[in-house]
Amino acid sequence: MVLADVAPAGPAGKAGVKIGDIVLRLDGKVMENGRQLDVNVYRHAVDATGDLELLRGTQQLVLRGPVVERPNDPRRFMDMVRPEDNLIERLGILALDLDAQTATLLPPLRYQAGVMVAATGGGSPYPKEQFWPGDVIYSLNGKRLASLKDLRDAVAKLPSGESVVFRRQRDGHLTYVAFELE
Repeated sequence: MVLADVAPAGPAGKAGVKIGDIVLRLDGKVMENGRQLDVNVYRHAVDATGDLELLRGTQQLVLRGPVVERPNDPRRFMDMVRPEDNLIERLGILALDLDAQTATLLPPLRYQAGVMVAATGGGSPYPKEQFWPGDVIYSLNGKRLASLKDLRDAVAKLPSGESVVFRRQRDGHLTYVAFELE
């Protein structure tokens, strides 16, 4: 697997990993693709170290680096939700009320009330671009949403085929998301 990008200030960059390096093994285990590397890094405890065997040109290297928590890891909200409490099936999302705890996990917020997307469902009928973990939904068709209950109730009242417009914050930026509800 060839590394297309390495953040220079990130742990891999600080350990000496460079763009264009070919990852051969992590802790002696052969890495066949990016997903396998992600899964194996994720299994390490935060603050553990890992040995990454690389091929750089004709030179084989072993670099040791720390495992750190990603500040925007999409899985960071999974422990906070349960499908039976947080699923909005028609949107294919698991969501949480925006409160003091969830707000600390996000970039600065534009508004103090809304609904945070914690996860997206694999069976969502909508393109993945509609909602991502960490998005905050502030309104539906111009009506402000103060809670998960508000969003759930508003979506439940809409007929299939209805056009909807959500006001969403992603990575600190406000955008509108529009699509037809199934």
